[in-house]
Amino acid sequence: TFDQLEFEFTRDVDVLAVHPASGFASGGSLVTISGRGFREGVECRFGSTSVPAVFLENFDGITEHCFGRAESVDMPTGNVVIPRHVNAVEQCVGWSMIGCEAPASSVGWTALEVRSSEGELASVLGFEFRADFQIYSATPSLGPIFGGTVVHLT
Repeated sequence: TFDQLEFEFTRDVDVLAVHPASGFASGGSLVTISGRGFREGVECRFGSTSVPAVFLENFDGITEHCFGRAESVDMPTGNVVIPRHVNAVEQCVGWSMIGCEAPASSVGWTALEVRSSEGELASVLGFEFRADFQIYSATPSLGPIFGGTVVHLT
């Protein structure tokens, strides 16, 4: 019978901004992604490498809030009427932020995918892995406490 039907309504994941758009090839850069519809289990994929996302607190205090209402209606499907179908309307305002740690990769551009907790592709962006740099020397090694010394790096 159709007496007990359960539905889960989900919203699409929208990506609004990504920062930074590049990081070092050695990995470890925290990539912050602002958007809507993020739920537990959302992940980032850098090329073929998946990394879990963590939820971050918005620095401006704005967070995503969703509200909705549900009503029970009969839903006709051909010759059969399914009683007590739930019709839900949900609206969201604000945004949320997630962070993903970029893995180690080769130098160059790669696809940065944001996937929902159900594994659905939400957005494809570009991310550039840059060559790491090394500092071999800094001269001078001392300067006045009040600053102003020009330091040369090689």
